[in-house]
Amino acid sequence: MRARIFRVLALVGLALMALGVAQCGSALPPGCPPDCAGVDLSGLDLRGIQLAAADLSSADLSRSNLQGANLRGARLIGTTLVDSDLRDADLRETVISGAVMTRANLNDARLDGAMITSVDITQGSLVGTSMNGVTFHVLVLSQADLTGLVLPVNEGQHTVLNRANLRGANLRGADLRGDYLSAADMRGADLSGSILDGVIMNLVDLTGANLRNASINGASLFGANLDGADLRGASLRGTYLIGAVLRGADLRATDLRGARLVATQPFRIFDEEFDKEVMLLSKSQLAALQIDADISGARADSGTLWPDGYVPPDSMVME
Repeated sequence: MRARIFRVLALVGLALMALGVAQCGSALPPGCPPDCAGVDLSGLDLRGIQLAAADLSSADLSRSNLQGANLRGARLIGTTLVDSDLRDADLRETVISGAVMTRANLNDARLDGAMITSVDITQGSLVGTSMNGVTFHVLVLSQADLTGLVLPVNEGQHTVLNRANLRGANLRGADLRGDYLSAADMRGADLSGSILDGVIMNLVDLTGANLRNASINGASLFGANLDGADLRGASLRGTYLIGAVLRGADLRATDLRGARLVATQPFRIFDEEFDKEVMLLSKSQLAALQIDADISGARADSGTLWPDGYVPPDSMVME
């Protein structure tokens, strides 16, 4: 009797799956795929759908469930994917240009070999996303969750990562020049050997981050938190560090020549270090950060190079 019940339940399950596939297929207009340009598939359940090599230019896939979908080699030019669920989707070798993917969930998706240009994934989630061999230019990831993500290293890339969650991200050796990282959460991130010259990263949280041998010359780290960060061998020549916290940081063999550690002049929101994250601070919050960099408890040695005339505080650990 029990075995018969199990068989009946199995048959019902198969029937429901077949019905789901039929409904999914009926949602697609004739000729799609491969020609899906401009189609409206918003809000549909498209789990596991086969759209490999499809042209989805200007299509509306907002709020669609594309979990596990096969989009390999598809064209997503001007496509709308706002609030879409793309978990575990196959997006390898796709061409994504001018797409709006605000709040899209790309957790565990495969983007290997994709070409990404002018794409907005603000507040999206890319936890566990595979991006090997991705080439991109102008990628907006503000307030996105990129926990543990390994970002590809592209020359000439331009990425907006303000308020992004990059905790524990692997950015080892990455060239981030021209990127924006203000107020990003980069606690425990690996930035060893990375190039951050001139990067705007005010209010960033780099607690416990690995910045060993990184090049951070001329960057703006106003109000940044580098508590316990490893900066051994890093170069911060001319870097703006007013209001920054470097308590317990490792500054052995660190080059700080020309860095601004003393708040002799107030931070002006319209100067070269300006960004909108600083603009969002209240007058009292801004005033509270107009202080010398806090390097109490930081470690330094004879190889540490200081700005001219700077006297390290007694609270430092000199080796």
